Amino acid sequence: MHNISTDSQKSTQSILRKQDKKYSKNKILYLEFLRGFAIFFVIFNHTGTNGFNLFSTYQPASLQFWISLGVAIFCKFSVPVFFAISGALALGKDPEPLGRLWRKKILKFSLILIIISLIYYLELIYKANGNKLILEKCWINDFILKLYSGDVRTHLWYMYAFIAYLIGLPFLQSLVKHLEDKHYYYMVAICLLMNALVPITQFFVNNEAFRLSSDFSIGWICTNVVIYPCLGYYIHKKLEIKHRLLTPIILWIVNIGCISIASYVTYLRAMDTKTFDIEAYHYSFLVINMICVYITGKLLLENRKIPRLLSKYIRSLGSCTFGIYLLHMIVKDQEIFTDFLNYMISLGLDKLIAVLVYVYVLMIVSWIITFILSKIPLLKKLVGF
Repeated sequence: MHNISTDSQKSTQSILRKQDKKYSKNKILYLEFLRGFAIFFVIFNHTGTNGFNLFSTYQPASLQFWISLGVAIFCKFSVPVFFAISGALALGKDPEPLGRLWRKKILKFSLILIIISLIYYLELIYKANGNKLILEKCWINDFILKLYSGDVRTHLWYMYAFIAYLIGLPFLQSLVKHLEDKHYYYMVAICLLMNALVPITQFFVNNEAFRLSSDFSIGWICTNVVIYPCLGYYIHKKLEIKHRLLTPIILWIVNIGCISIASYVTYLRAMDTKTFDIEAYHYSFLVINMICVYITGKLLLENRKIPRLLSKYIRSLGSCTFGIYLLHMIVKDQEIFTDFLNYMISLGLDKLIAVLVYVYVLMIVSWIITFILSKIPLLKKLVGF
């Protein structure tokens, strides 16, 4: 049990030494930092009552309840950051020919989705049959149905969303060329209206009849595949931050305030419904959360000199985040890591701190596996490590 962290550290140093220098130089450091920071919380988001829903195991309104609930709401910035990074890198370019877009990107990621879904599907069958791979005659039809409906593993929803983003990429690339600064602020205002003001107002009115007409459908602006790529592009390419110290301080004060409001409304709803696993208000101020993290990462690392070893660590981890995302649930399913978490808790370590260490270990192990797999030419070409 004690050797998990030690072995991971040794393997991490090996990865840093072997990382391809030419590949690293083409990376923007603060974006790679954001990738690494975000993938940590992607994994945390999948920890259930051990971490993400840990607040539901505490006495409501206790200090531990509020802290763990706040962390659960905060972690939701992770996926929007990945869309924002994609927007930062892609939206400033001219739209490529549709044939090339489909051949080089859309079909490629569709193939990755099919392969990783098949791996997870077979893993589920393997575990369901007492660690035996027993395939029924109709398993192919069942797999195709689950693949089509996105029911293989829930965390793969991001792949479907990313493919949808790629399909709409030419429109977004054309759109941002004609947007002024005020339009990006307008998008944020619309997002806060639709995701925060309207649903929270409806909750406090507490009247089932008091519901906004479904025909008032401007929510498309707030979807992951529209607003976050646009904001990522804007912050990366156009936003000028004059006060590099004051700006993040104000942003974090606002962000913590928004997370506190979302936590309180979540608490009130839980008390009303007696259900603690509802994420209805986790996304209310998500746009503020994402902007706060994104700008902070930019201010910390853009055009700054940092130690060479730390730079290698950030670039290496950032380049492997896609593989970590694809593989981390397989790693998490191994009992040794659950045993490791329980062992830390048995030593008296706070549950939230223990699960954060647990998530870090899962991330490192997934990173090591990804790094090794990236040396296989066919996988490297397909996934693009």
